[in-house]
Amino acid sequence: MEILKYGEFEISPDIQMTKDYYSSLTPAETQIARNFREYCKNMPEEEKAFFESLGIDAEKISVAGTYDKKEDVVFCFGVASFSGEYIKADFPEPVLPERLLADPDAGFSYKDNSVKIGNFDFVFESELFSPEHEAPEGFLYVNFTLTDVPWLLDEKPEKEIIAYEPMKKWEVHKRLWKAIKTKKASIDYKRNSLKFIEETLTECGVEFRRMGKHEYERYRAEWVKRMTPSFADERKARMHCLADGCFLWHLFSYSHAHAIEGEAASAEFDATKKCKSIMLCNWDEKGYVLLHTYKLKAETLEKFTDVIVTSANFAWTYCKTHESDCGPYFYRPKK
Repeated sequence: MEILKYGEFEISPDIQMTKDYYSSLTPAETQIARNFREYCKNMPEEEKAFFESLGIDAEKISVAGTYDKKEDVVFCFGVASFSGEYIKADFPEPVLPERLLADPDAGFSYKDNSVKIGNFDFVFESELFSPEHEAPEGFLYVNFTLTDVPWLLDEKPEKEIIAYEPMKKWEVHKRLWKAIKTKKASIDYKRNSLKFIEETLTECGVEFRRMGKHEYERYRAEWVKRMTPSFADERKARMHCLADGCFLWHLFSYSHAHAIEGEAASAEFDATKKCKSIMLCNWDEKGYVLLHTYKLKAETLEKFTDVIVTSANFAWTYCKTHESDCGPYFYRPKK
Protein backbone atom coordinates (compact mmCIF):
# COMPACT_ATOMS: atom_id res chain seq x y z
CA MET A 1 0.00 0.00 0.00
CA GLU A 2 1.50 3.31 -1.11
CA ILE A 3 1.45 6.08 1.52
CA LEU A 4 1.81 9.71 0.46
CA LYS A 5 2.88 12.34 2.98
CA TYR A 6 1.91 15.99 2.47
CA GLY A 7 2.45 18.27 5.46
CA GLU A 8 0.65 16.70 8.45
CA PHE A 9 -1.36 14.35 6.23
CA GLU A 10 -0.62 10.75 5.26
CA ILE A 11 -2.81 9.43 2.46
CA SER A 12 -3.32 6.04 0.88
CA PRO A 13 -4.66 6.85 -2.63
CA ASP A 14 -6.62 4.63 -5.00
CA ILE A 15 -5.05 6.07 -8.14
CA GLN A 16 -6.86 3.89 -10.66
CA MET A 17 -10.32 4.61 -9.24
CA THR A 18 -9.56 8.33 -9.34
CA LYS A 19 -8.36 8.10 -12.94
CA ASP A 20 -11.50 6.21 -13.93
CA TYR A 21 -13.62 8.94 -12.31
CA TYR A 22 -11.87 11.79 -14.14
CA SER A 23 -12.01 9.95 -17.46
CA SER A 24 -15.82 10.16 -17.20
CA LEU A 25 -15.83 13.96 -16.75
CA THR A 26 -16.22 16.61 -19.42
CA PRO A 27 -13.97 19.68 -18.99
CA ALA A 28 -15.72 22.98 -18.25
CA GLU A 29 -15.74 25.54 -21.06
CA THR A 30 -15.56 28.78 -19.07
CA GLN A 31 -12.68 31.13 -19.88
CA ILE A 32 -11.11 30.59 -16.46
CA ALA A 33 -11.27 26.79 -16.90
CA ARG A 34 -9.82 26.94 -20.42
CA ASN A 35 -7.02 29.27 -19.32
CA PHE A 36 -6.26 26.93 -16.41
CA ARG A 37 -6.05 23.99 -18.83
CA GLU A 38 -3.47 25.91 -20.86
CA TYR A 39 -1.49 26.43 -17.66
CA CYS A 40 -1.72 22.70 -16.86
CA LYS A 41 -0.09 21.76 -20.17
CA ASN A 42 3.20 23.31 -19.03
CA MET A 43 2.89 23.41 -15.24
CA PRO A 44 6.06 22.88 -13.15
CA GLU A 45 7.00 19.27 -12.53
CA GLU A 46 6.41 19.37 -8.75
CA GLU A 47 2.82 20.59 -9.30
CA LYS A 48 2.22 17.99 -11.99
CA ALA A 49 3.64 15.27 -9.73
CA PHE A 50 1.22 16.17 -6.92
CA PHE A 51 -1.88 15.69 -9.08
CA GLU A 52 -0.49 12.50 -10.66
CA SER A 53 0.30 11.02 -7.21
CA LEU A 54 -3.43 11.10 -6.41
CA GLY A 55 -4.60 10.14 -9.92
CA ILE A 56 -6.19 13.56 -10.56
CA ASP A 57 -6.52 14.86 -14.12
CA ALA A 58 -5.76 18.55 -13.46
CA GLU A 59 -7.28 19.67 -16.76
CA LYS A 60 -10.72 18.44 -15.66
CA ILE A 61 -10.74 20.01 -12.18
CA SER A 62 -13.60 22.35 -11.28
CA VAL A 63 -11.97 25.82 -11.36
CA ALA A 64 -13.23 29.38 -10.94
CA GLY A 65 -11.40 32.66 -10.61
CA THR A 66 -10.94 36.31 -11.51
CA TYR A 67 -8.77 38.29 -13.89
CA ASP A 68 -6.54 41.23 -12.92
CA LYS A 69 -6.35 43.51 -15.96
CA LYS A 70 -3.56 45.64 -14.52
CA GLU A 71 -1.19 42.68 -14.01
CA ASP A 72 -2.66 40.51 -16.81
CA VAL A 73 -2.91 37.52 -14.47
CA VAL A 74 -5.64 35.23 -13.13
CA PHE A 75 -6.41 34.21 -9.54
CA CYS A 76 -7.77 30.64 -9.57
CA PHE A 77 -9.47 28.56 -6.91
CA GLY A 78 -11.09 25.17 -7.08
CA VAL A 79 -11.59 21.70 -5.66
CA ALA A 80 -10.34 18.29 -6.72
CA SER A 81 -11.86 14.95 -5.64
CA PHE A 82 -9.87 11.75 -5.27
CA SER A 83 -10.31 8.20 -4.04
CA GLY A 84 -8.37 7.02 -1.01
CA GLU A 85 -8.22 7.26 2.76
CA TYR A 86 -6.42 9.33 5.35
CA ILE A 87 -3.92 7.27 7.33
CA LYS A 88 -3.09 10.37 9.35
CA ALA A 89 -4.89 13.71 9.23
CA ASP A 90 -4.73 16.99 11.11
CA PHE A 91 -7.99 18.87 10.65
CA PRO A 92 -8.27 22.03 12.78
CA GLU A 93 -11.38 22.42 14.93
CA PRO A 94 -13.41 25.53 14.10
CA VAL A 95 -12.68 28.20 16.71
CA LEU A 96 -14.96 31.15 17.38
CA PRO A 97 -13.31 34.57 17.65
CA GLU A 98 -11.99 34.90 21.18
CA ARG A 99 -13.50 38.37 21.43
CA LEU A 100 -16.95 36.77 21.25
CA LEU A 101 -16.17 34.48 24.15
CA ALA A 102 -14.34 36.76 26.56
CA ASP A 103 -11.98 39.45 25.31
CA PRO A 104 -13.35 41.82 22.65
CA ASP A 105 -9.80 42.68 21.48
CA ALA A 106 -8.39 39.17 21.15
CA GLY A 107 -9.24 38.54 17.46
CA PHE A 108 -9.38 35.21 15.62
CA SER A 109 -7.53 32.02 16.47
CA TYR A 110 -7.06 29.29 13.90
CA LYS A 111 -4.63 26.64 12.71
CA ASP A 112 -3.31 26.66 9.16
CA ASN A 113 -3.09 23.15 7.71
CA SER A 114 -2.45 24.17 4.09
CA VAL A 115 0.22 22.48 1.98
CA LYS A 116 2.21 24.63 -0.45
CA ILE A 117 3.44 22.96 -3.64
CA GLY A 118 4.89 25.21 -6.31
CA ASN A 119 2.46 28.08 -6.84
CA PHE A 120 -0.47 26.10 -5.37
CA ASP A 121 -1.82 26.22 -1.83
CA PHE A 122 -3.67 22.96 -1.08
CA VAL A 123 -6.03 22.32 1.85
CA PHE A 124 -7.15 18.73 2.49
CA GLU A 125 -10.70 18.51 3.87
CA SER A 126 -12.59 15.94 5.92
CA GLU A 127 -15.84 15.97 3.92
CA LEU A 128 -16.82 15.64 0.28
CA PHE A 129 -17.65 18.83 -1.57
CA SER A 130 -17.61 19.33 -5.32
CA PRO A 131 -19.46 22.33 -6.75
CA GLU A 132 -19.71 21.15 -10.35
CA HIS A 133 -19.17 17.38 -10.38
CA GLU A 134 -20.75 14.90 -7.99
CA ALA A 135 -17.91 12.57 -7.04
CA PRO A 136 -18.64 8.96 -6.04
CA GLU A 137 -19.47 8.24 -2.41
CA GLY A 138 -16.38 7.89 -0.24
CA PHE A 139 -14.18 10.20 -2.30
CA LEU A 140 -12.06 12.79 -0.49
CA TYR A 141 -11.33 16.29 -1.69
CA VAL A 142 -8.69 18.99 -1.60
CA ASN A 143 -9.28 22.70 -2.09
CA PHE A 144 -6.66 24.86 -3.75
CA THR A 145 -5.78 28.41 -4.74
CA LEU A 146 -3.37 29.43 -7.47
CA THR A 147 -2.30 33.05 -7.93
CA ASP A 148 -0.63 34.96 -10.74
CA VAL A 149 -1.56 32.59 -13.56
CA PRO A 150 -0.70 34.33 -16.87
CA TRP A 151 -3.51 34.98 -19.33
CA LEU A 152 -2.75 32.33 -21.97
CA LEU A 153 -5.79 32.48 -24.27
CA ASP A 154 -5.75 34.40 -27.55
CA GLU A 155 -9.17 35.91 -26.84
CA LYS A 156 -9.70 38.82 -24.47
CA PRO A 157 -11.08 38.18 -20.95
CA GLU A 158 -14.83 38.51 -20.62
CA LYS A 159 -16.06 41.44 -18.58
CA GLU A 160 -17.69 39.13 -16.00
CA ILE A 161 -14.35 37.70 -14.82
CA ILE A 162 -12.43 40.99 -14.52
CA ALA A 163 -11.80 41.66 -10.83
CA TYR A 164 -9.46 44.61 -11.19
CA GLU A 165 -9.23 47.20 -13.91
CA PRO A 166 -7.23 50.45 -13.59
CA MET A 167 -9.59 53.36 -12.97
CA LYS A 168 -9.45 56.77 -14.54
CA LYS A 169 -8.80 59.71 -12.22
CA TRP A 170 -12.42 60.86 -12.29
CA GLU A 171 -13.58 57.33 -11.42
CA VAL A 172 -11.32 57.30 -8.36
CA HIS A 173 -12.79 60.61 -7.16
CA LYS A 174 -16.34 59.42 -7.83
CA ARG A 175 -15.83 56.17 -5.90
CA LEU A 176 -14.15 57.98 -3.01
CA TRP A 177 -16.97 60.53 -2.77
CA LYS A 178 -19.56 57.75 -2.84
CA ALA A 179 -17.73 55.92 -0.04
CA ILE A 180 -17.61 59.08 2.07
CA LYS A 181 -21.35 59.69 1.58
CA THR A 182 -22.14 56.08 2.47
CA LYS A 183 -20.03 56.22 5.63
CA LYS A 184 -21.57 59.53 6.66
CA ALA A 185 -25.08 58.17 6.10
CA SER A 186 -24.27 55.14 8.27
CA ILE A 187 -22.93 57.33 11.08
CA ASP A 188 -25.95 59.65 10.88
CA TYR A 189 -28.34 56.69 10.96
CA LYS A 190 -26.76 55.20 14.10
CA ARG A 191 -26.60 58.60 15.81
CA ASN A 192 -30.29 59.31 15.08
CA SER A 193 -31.30 55.77 16.07
CA LEU A 194 -29.61 56.05 19.47
CA LYS A 195 -31.02 59.53 19.98
CA PHE A 196 -34.53 58.15 19.33
CA ILE A 197 -33.99 55.22 21.73
CA GLU A 198 -32.73 57.49 24.51
CA GLU A 199 -35.50 60.06 24.02
CA THR A 200 -38.11 57.28 24.15
CA LEU A 201 -36.63 55.84 27.36
CA THR A 202 -36.63 59.32 28.93
CA GLU A 203 -40.27 59.88 27.97
CA CYS A 204 -41.16 56.57 29.67
CA GLY A 205 -39.41 57.65 32.87
CA VAL A 206 -36.72 54.98 32.53
CA GLU A 207 -33.27 55.99 33.79
CA PHE A 208 -30.37 54.64 31.75
CA ARG A 209 -26.61 54.51 31.33
CA ARG A 210 -25.00 53.68 28.01
CA MET A 211 -22.53 50.76 28.17
CA GLY A 212 -18.95 50.95 26.95
CA LYS A 213 -17.95 48.84 23.94
CA HIS A 214 -16.11 46.17 25.96
CA GLU A 215 -18.85 46.02 28.57
CA TYR A 216 -21.43 45.52 25.80
CA GLU A 217 -19.43 42.71 24.14
CA ARG A 218 -18.78 40.90 27.43
CA TYR A 219 -22.44 41.08 28.41
CA ARG A 220 -23.56 39.60 25.07
CA ALA A 221 -21.23 36.61 25.59
CA GLU A 222 -22.45 36.20 29.16
CA TRP A 223 -26.08 36.40 27.99
CA VAL A 224 -25.59 33.43 25.67
CA LYS A 225 -23.85 31.46 28.41
CA ARG A 226 -26.62 32.13 30.97
CA MET A 227 -29.54 31.66 28.60
CA THR A 228 -28.38 28.46 26.87
CA PRO A 229 -29.99 25.39 28.54
CA SER A 230 -27.70 22.65 29.85
CA PHE A 231 -29.05 20.17 27.28
CA ALA A 232 -28.18 22.45 24.32
CA ASP A 233 -24.87 22.66 22.42
CA GLU A 234 -23.38 25.88 23.79
CA ARG A 235 -20.70 26.03 21.08
CA LYS A 236 -23.33 26.04 18.33
CA ALA A 237 -25.44 28.51 20.29
CA ARG A 238 -22.50 30.92 20.52
CA MET A 239 -21.90 30.56 16.80
CA HIS A 240 -25.54 31.27 15.90
CA CYS A 241 -25.81 34.22 18.32
CA LEU A 242 -22.39 35.88 18.32
CA ALA A 243 -20.82 35.38 14.90
CA ASP A 244 -20.78 38.33 12.50
CA GLY A 245 -24.21 38.96 10.98
CA CYS A 246 -26.02 37.02 13.71
CA PHE A 247 -28.41 38.14 16.47
CA LEU A 248 -28.84 37.04 20.09
CA TRP A 249 -32.45 35.93 19.53
CA HIS A 250 -31.14 33.24 17.15
CA LEU A 251 -30.88 31.26 20.40
CA PHE A 252 -34.66 30.80 20.05
CA SER A 253 -35.13 30.86 16.28
CA TYR A 254 -32.57 28.01 16.00
CA SER A 255 -34.34 26.17 18.87
CA HIS A 256 -31.36 26.04 21.23
CA ALA A 257 -33.86 27.19 23.87
CA HIS A 258 -37.67 27.14 23.79
CA ALA A 259 -39.31 30.49 24.52
CA ILE A 260 -42.83 31.89 24.62
CA GLU A 261 -43.46 33.61 21.30
CA GLY A 262 -45.69 36.29 19.76
CA GLU A 263 -48.43 38.12 21.66
CA ALA A 264 -48.08 35.74 24.60
CA ALA A 265 -44.45 36.79 24.94
CA SER A 266 -45.39 40.49 24.97
CA ALA A 267 -48.06 39.86 27.60
CA GLU A 268 -45.59 37.92 29.76
CA PHE A 269 -43.06 40.76 29.53
CA ASP A 270 -45.63 43.35 30.58
CA ALA A 271 -46.74 41.19 33.51
CA THR A 272 -43.20 40.47 34.74
CA LYS A 273 -41.89 42.31 37.77
CA LYS A 274 -39.02 44.42 36.46
CA CYS A 275 -36.42 46.52 38.26
CA LYS A 276 -32.80 46.86 37.13
CA SER A 277 -32.40 45.54 33.58
CA ILE A 278 -30.06 45.52 30.62
CA MET A 279 -31.09 46.47 27.09
CA LEU A 280 -28.96 45.34 24.15
CA CYS A 281 -29.55 46.98 20.76
CA ASN A 282 -28.55 44.33 18.21
CA TRP A 283 -28.90 46.61 15.21
CA ASP A 284 -26.98 49.56 16.67
CA GLU A 285 -24.43 47.47 18.63
CA LYS A 286 -25.01 49.42 21.84
CA GLY A 287 -26.15 48.47 25.32
CA TYR A 288 -27.87 50.24 28.21
CA VAL A 289 -28.17 49.65 31.95
CA LEU A 290 -31.79 50.51 32.84
CA LEU A 291 -33.43 51.52 36.12
CA HIS A 292 -37.19 51.69 36.77
CA THR A 293 -37.78 49.22 33.93
CA TYR A 294 -41.28 48.49 35.26
CA LYS A 295 -42.33 51.55 33.26
CA LEU A 296 -41.17 49.90 30.01
CA LYS A 297 -43.86 48.03 28.03
CA ALA A 298 -43.68 45.70 25.03
CA GLU A 299 -45.62 48.27 23.00
CA THR A 300 -42.80 50.79 23.54
CA LEU A 301 -40.15 48.31 22.42
CA GLU A 302 -42.03 47.85 19.13
CA LYS A 303 -40.75 51.33 18.20
CA PHE A 304 -37.17 50.00 18.20
CA THR A 305 -35.60 47.96 15.40
CA ASP A 306 -34.10 45.00 17.28
CA VAL A 307 -33.57 44.93 21.05
CA ILE A 308 -33.08 42.49 23.92
CA VAL A 309 -34.21 43.40 27.45
CA THR A 310 -32.92 41.18 30.26
CA SER A 311 -33.11 41.33 34.04
CA ALA A 312 -29.74 42.21 35.55
CA ASN A 313 -29.60 38.76 37.22
CA PHE A 314 -30.56 36.91 33.99
CA ALA A 315 -33.85 35.67 35.51
CA TRP A 316 -35.72 36.42 32.27
CA THR A 317 -35.21 37.93 28.82
CA TYR A 318 -37.44 39.52 26.18
CA CYS A 319 -36.44 39.81 22.52
CA LYS A 320 -38.06 42.18 20.05
CA THR A 321 -36.66 41.17 16.64
CA HIS A 322 -36.53 43.00 13.31
CA GLU A 323 -38.18 40.02 11.56
CA SER A 324 -41.94 40.00 11.11
CA ASP A 325 -42.14 36.19 11.34
CA CYS A 326 -39.72 35.73 14.29
CA GLY A 327 -40.63 36.70 17.83
CA PRO A 328 -41.05 38.51 19.97
CA TYR A 329 -39.68 35.97 22.46
CA PHE A 330 -39.93 35.75 26.26
CA TYR A 331 -37.79 33.23 28.12
CA ARG A 332 -37.02 32.24 31.71
CA PRO A 333 -33.97 29.95 31.99
CA LYS A 334 -34.48 27.07 34.40
CA LYS A 335 -32.33 27.14 37.51
